[in-house]
Amino acid sequence: MKKLLYFYAPWCNPCKYVDREVINPLMRKSHRYKIEHINTEVDTNQCDLFEIKKVPTTIILEGDKEIYRYVGVALDMEELEKILDDHNN
Repeated sequence: MKKLLYFYAPWCNPCKYVDREVINPLMRKSHRYKIEHINTEVDTNQCDLFEIKKVPTTIILEGDKEIYRYVGVALDMEELEKILDDHNN
């Protein structure tokens, strides 16, 4: 099973947009992927591990291997689903 890590900060307006318009609808729509919200102000160990420099950052893992990374807000839900499904095969 794929795992999507969504790194955000509570004060970050672009993060709120991506969460509302992309991540949360994806969570409601599909159970094929595990989705984890990671607050960069709280979970600094995860941020260090994945070398998070900017938010929002979306990472897709297959097992322990990072197969995709996107930084920013321009990613839409359909595009993200396609990336997840393409890596599912």
